[in-house]
Amino acid sequence: MIELQRQDPALNDAVLLRYPDAVALLGICEHSTALGKDLVRQAHRDGVLSPDFTEADMLNLLWLAGIASRETHAPHGWQHTLEHALAAAWL
Repeated sequence: MIELQRQDPALNDAVLLRYPDAVALLGICEHSTALGKDLVRQAHRDGVLSPDFTEADMLNLLWLAGIASRETHAPHGWQHTLEHALAAAWL
């Protein structure tokens, strides 16, 4: 998802809710959010994701990735940091 956000500015805008009055984008964002939350819950049920990693953590990491991918002055290595945080969540 992070790579998709980086490559697709329109998708990134939807994920970041940049246009809160755009009903179609809100629907896409809500659907994507629901899928992501379901993946976190399923991974918890399967015992492969740390119980400390929450749905909010997933959403926050995607938001951070979206912001960093748009920012020309983002710190070098931001993507590595996010990947490291995600990798640490898996058991």
